[in-house]
Amino acid sequence: MNLRGDVLASLGRFEEAIIDFSKAISIDSQDINSYYNRGLAYVYSGNIDMAIKDLTSTIELDSRHGGAYNNRGLLFYKTGKYEAAIEDFTKATEFRKGFACTYTHRGRVYYDLNDMVKALEDYTKALQINPTDADSLYYRGLLYYRINEKAKGDSDFETLIKTAPEKNQFRILAIKDKEEEKKEDERC
Repeated sequence: MNLRGDVLASLGRFEEAIIDFSKAISIDSQDINSYYNRGLAYVYSGNIDMAIKDLTSTIELDSRHGGAYNNRGLLFYKTGKYEAAIEDFTKATEFRKGFACTYTHRGRVYYDLNDMVKALEDYTKALQINPTDADSLYYRGLLYYRINEKAKGDSDFETLIKTAPEKNQFRILAIKDKEEEKKEDERC
């Protein structure tokens, strides 16, 4: 059931995948993968509460499941539960070594909480793991602009523009933001 659920989810057939994952869980209530995958399917089908419930079940069954912490952290962030998001992202960094995205996610929470020092630390950690991570380059570049370190922001955006695929959303945003910065400079 879990494997078929994976295939259905990969095809975007999330409701059917949820049914298969639920069947797998009814057969084995300790099936960590089915809870985790059903949680993700709930995310994509828009049922945040059930997604959080299943990701929590995953963590209860495997307290070292970095993916569950990371994804539940994203849901907490999305629903404005910033402290819970920070806790989950911090746990995820313990168990998901080498994943730049978790640091970037936590950095975004700190940014929204107006803690630029911690946000900058996390974006920088993410870029130490993956120096061309588009998300991290974009968000750190924005942060640098916000704290009036324009040259550093420009540098991050230049790296992003050079290294990201042409249609990458963050590359497109960086080009747009650089153009706006240039217009702003011309007005001064």
